Amino acid sequence: LLIVLENAALMLFGSDFRSVSVPYQVQGFRLGDIFIGAPYLYAFAAALFLSAALWLFLDRSWTGRAIRAVAQDPMAATLTGVDTRLTYGVAFGLGVALTAFGGAVILPYITVSPTIGGQFVVVMFTVVVLGGLGSVAGALAGGLVVGIVQSVSTLFFPIQLQNLCLFVIFIAVLALRPQGLIKGA
Repeated sequence: LLIVLENAALMLFGSDFRSVSVPYQVQGFRLGDIFIGAPYLYAFAAALFLSAALWLFLDRSWTGRAIRAVAQDPMAATLTGVDTRLTYGVAFGLGVALTAFGGAVILPYITVSPTIGGQFVVVMFTVVVLGGLGSVAGALAGGLVVGIVQSVSTLFFPIQLQNLCLFVIFIAVLALRPQGLIKGA
């Protein structure tokens, strides 16, 4: 499906790289010797806020509980009165909305092309598995681990080896804790 979507986007939009310019793109904050660009800080704050909102939604709302119930056991959820077709639709819509929001948040500091998705799919898979399948807190922890490993690895290795360092940590965590950092639902 990714290959079909990428090639359709290539035919529609071409293969040119595109970027978005925002007023705060060159602004930032200094913490000692470290400079943090404003787009990165805003993206981090937005991710924290959205993660907390998602966790509250999945944990406290009836719809969120229905999504979790259908994910764990669709037959049992149906027997308790949950409309699984509607729940699948809501979960899919929520996933699309969160993906669109994530894409909009990172636009100020990346260039975009139709083939950029493959890079992120591998890293997202790593985040979810590291954190523990079915755990919002685990996904947040996995994301922090991935971010720290990628940032620190560039201090010691060329940037081309950034993902190699990530996959070494990924394999080590899978060997030591196959359920992930935080056990899922």
